[in-house]
Amino acid sequence: MDIVERLVELIETLLRRHPMALRVLLGEVPPPSADEICGMLAPGGADLGSRIQGGMPLPEAQRRVETAEGWSRILERIGGWRGLVAATRAFREFAPDTWKIFLLHVQWGAASGFSHLGSERIVERIAEACSVSTETVWRRRRSVPYLIARAAALVDAEGHLVLGMDDDAKRAATG
Repeated sequence: MDIVERLVELIETLLRRHPMALRVLLGEVPPPSADEICGMLAPGGADLGSRIQGGMPLPEAQRRVETAEGWSRILERIGGWRGLVAATRAFREFAPDTWKIFLLHVQWGAASGFSHLGSERIVERIAEACSVSTETVWRRRRSVPYLIARAAALVDAEGHLVLGMDDDAKRAATG
């Protein structure tokens, strides 16, 4: 899995499992600790472990720790949580209409697209409020984590733009 895919996985997990995910992504509240990330990875029910193809059973706790450590390594490559926050803020500023759809869906929608208050489809309400089709709501909701992750992956740990340049070229470009 490449850096963008891992960041998307982190963002989606945060959105599904953290009570203030959007505020974390925007840097308004502190990011979750390693222990909190492990807790976010806990399955809904009791799980005795998962089997790795061709291997021995891997305890669930170890899987969570390894996933959290992998995300920590990825975050280090983009300057930590501040790199993800900067990419999220930049996206919000660059694409405010798409951000609004994403925000509304994360705030009010569920994975199924139904509101928590009844059977009315929340995506239809968002589409109407934003003057777009329901397909556009779904497409933009799915694309935002990827676009944020891609933007974050284009910056190194020091905050310099990385577009396939070697280290000498990066230094020359950043002065």
